[in-house]
Amino acid sequence: MRRWGLIEAGLPLQEIARRVYRPDLYADALAPAGAPIPASDMKSEGEHAGAWSLPASPGPIAMGPDLFCDGAVFDPASVS
Repeated sequence: MRRWGLIEAGLPLQEIARRVYRPDLYADALAPAGAPIPASDMKSEGEHAGAWSLPASPGPIAMGPDLFCDGAVFDPASVS
């Protein structure tokens, strides 16, 4: 959203994302059902032209291509 100017600069974006997007709730709800839980709470987007696997437990998650039309890569670790 920041990339396209939909939210203002200077906000603590990583802190807001941690409070809004709750992968811990996902893991708590689905782990007892045996659903694969990603090994990391964040991942880059826009790096894969074809199928790939996301590390998870108990086994990897099959992922599809995630390229953006403009060729950009989004790395959540680089968001300030």
